[in-house]
Amino acid sequence: DYLYFVGSGNNAFRRIDLADNNVETIIGVSAYGGASAGDVLGVGDQAKFQSPYGLVISRSNTNIIYLTDKGNNKVKKIDLSSLEVSAFVGDISGDRDSN
Repeated sequence: DYLYFVGSGNNAFRRIDLADNNVETIIGVSAYGGASAGDVLGVGDQAKFQSPYGLVISRSNTNIIYLTDKGNNKVKKIDLSSLEVSAFVGDISGDRDSN
């Protein structure tokens, strides 16, 4: 079992293995500063976020997590079985609903 969380300051998606408390960066590059930030879709450390903020687990498929990529004004979809990051909702800047 894992506990998933985001590191907003280091632009990474991480997890804690609850069996041994090992912390692992599974998506992004765990480094502070601009070098680790970006808006790149991909798998594992190829993908980049800019100030990831919050996440939710899909109710219908627990292998899917949706992550708010605050700095890029997007919601991204993470498939935990493949560690693939894909776009879910594009530019969500401002206070308008997209339709």
